[in-house]
Amino acid sequence: MAGIVEFLWYGILVGVLAGPFIGAIIGFWERWARGPLTRPDTATYICVALGLLPGLLAAPIGASAGGGSAKLTGLLFLGALFAGPAAGLLFGAMLDRAYEAFLRGARGEALRSGATAVIIGAAILGGLAYVVWPADPKVVADATKTAIQWLWSNKPEMRDAAVRDVSLVYKGRNTYQGKVDATIDGEAVQLMVTVVYVDQVEELSLDVARD
Repeated sequence: MAGIVEFLWYGILVGVLAGPFIGAIIGFWERWARGPLTRPDTATYICVALGLLPGLLAAPIGASAGGGSAKLTGLLFLGALFAGPAAGLLFGAMLDRAYEAFLRGARGEALRSGATAVIIGAAILGGLAYVVWPADPKVVADATKTAIQWLWSNKPEMRDAAVRDVSLVYKGRNTYQGKVDATIDGEAVQLMVTVVYVDQVEELSLDVARD
């Protein structure tokens, strides 16, 4: 979500803790309501429904595209909207196949389908982690140093200024803050810097450091 969704791991923790209980409740309810005729596609329906949540999160982000760091537009926005239900369909289908195989007494097939579902789930979580994981502050610092030097080179009064070092700390929502050690007019100065970084420096502001 381009840094907008900062609570991914909290959601994962809640899902891991609450999922088994909610799943058991739904399973017992289905068994009680339908007896031996429990639907073989219950997991698919549940996973598709839960997969809609990322789409609902993507909708307001996509609607605000064009401002800030939100860049979900056009086909990318549609992909983000339907990726959750599609992943849920795949994950839930494998769980249902495992359930069907278990009912038939095919324990080996049930184990394979269940293991495949676990692998799919791990791959989905890994992909989400890759998307929302913030960039290394050192990488952002190097890009910021280059950006500042480029900006100063375009100002006649700052052409002799030089950036010696940049140190940054991640503050959330793709924002990094820190200090810039520079030389301006032959004097060593320290500036405060705020950077918005999404694959590249999107926004940059400098201010005099305050002790």
